[in-house]
Amino acid sequence: MSGQDENVVARSLAGLAEGVEIGPVPYDRVLAGGRRRRLRRRSAAAGALALAVVAMAGGGVVLGEGGGGAGAAKVMTAAAGPGASGAGASPGTAASVAVPSARPTATVSAAARDPFTPVRVKLAEGTSNGKAWTAWAALWPATGKDQAYQQARLIWQDQRTARPDLPEPTEDFVRQYRHEGQDTVDLYVTLDGKRLPVDATHETPAPGGEPPRATDPYGNLTGSALGPRAKDAPDPAMKDAPTVVLLQVGSDAAKLVVTLPDGTTTEPALVTVGDSPVRWVAIPRAAASAGGNIKVYGADGALLATTTDWLR
Repeated sequence: MSGQDENVVARSLAGLAEGVEIGPVPYDRVLAGGRRRRLRRRSAAAGALALAVVAMAGGGVVLGEGGGGAGAAKVMTAAAGPGASGAGASPGTAASVAVPSARPTATVSAAARDPFTPVRVKLAEGTSNGKAWTAWAALWPATGKDQAYQQARLIWQDQRTARPDLPEPTEDFVRQYRHEGQDTVDLYVTLDGKRLPVDATHETPAPGGEPPRATDPYGNLTGSALGPRAKDAPDPAMKDAPTVVLLQVGSDAAKLVVTLPDGTTTEPALVTVGDSPVRWVAIPRAAASAGGNIKVYGADGALLATTTDWLR
């Protein structure tokens, strides 16, 4: 994306955010790093299709929008297996997460792709302050130009059940930022069954379109971190919420290993959402995880990338 395009996106997002009370945007943390900065800006621009503004819903921070869980949707849940627990997790963080024992998939035939009916898939689950949390991905299939605005309004309606003040998208805005051949994936977290007022939207290639990206050799993983942000002005809805990192997985990745400073390791499930060629992982981030790392391995066991950015 050129500097001019970035300015256009910034002005559009600023206009949409008028009237919404937000806190300071932590670009230095969320958009840190040269190449990673470019990747996440692309995701932020893609999220604009579903009215992606930088949302600071109370104490929550995320590149995306606050969300709700409305509408009839195909729901697919990967079979869960034993998860790893982080010893000594501090209060207010996810102490454990149940992860599938193998790479689960949930497929939908091409004929079943309805741009107005999302496919929802559970990415991971765990506990935080004694409350159950679940990370979700809702896949909205790619649309034609004549359907883009209708889909964007449905996504907005879905999200605003958790954020009633969310601005409605305009047809001109959707027309300007919609990309052909791209699915829209809305990521969000529920706490004790209630959707939290933070989420993120990303565009991903639709089946039969451009191939998914391979793992970035510099360790730059595209995604979003959803969770509480400001301790001085917390949103009551986010009081016991964990911070969950949701990342796209490279097409050549076979396994991710997350290592915390205390030596605890876990392998988050690589989850397929519907018939999308892009897989996702969800990683609970403990407050004391700084200094840990995420390693990405190929099918032959070769180390493809290492990053510490998402555990800061």
